[in-house]
Amino acid sequence: MTDSGISSADLQILERTLRERRDALEAQLENELGRSEEECGLALNEDVFGAKEEAMLAELSDTYLADVTRLRKDLAEIDAALKRYGAATYGICTHCRGPIGLDRLLSQATAVRCQPCQTAYEQPLSASPMETLSVR
Repeated sequence: MTDSGISSADLQILERTLRERRDALEAQLENELGRSEEECGLALNEDVFGAKEEAMLAELSDTYLADVTRLRKDLAEIDAALKRYGAATYGICTHCRGPIGLDRLLSQATAVRCQPCQTAYEQPLSASPMETLSVR
């Protein structure tokens, strides 16, 4: 058992899961970037754009940017988790320094907080502005 309370065998499984997920995300990002290049090349070869075509291209562009941003964010989270793994701090809550727990890591391998700390972290984010005003 490590400081996280997770066995070495389970940690190795989690590391493998992170690395496999990272490889899959890299391939997805590479595919997305290639697809976008191809679509942009085809769009630039068009002689004249109508308003409808321009709107459709703008929508594709927005969707593309959102997809690439999400993939890069996911890759960064995995890289951070692998860095914690290498530093022997993977599975340890960044807030309370207690164990995150195997069940939580199996469901979300990039988790940085234990469930109680995550719940406390999310609570202010989920409060509506009216709830915040009524508390004061």
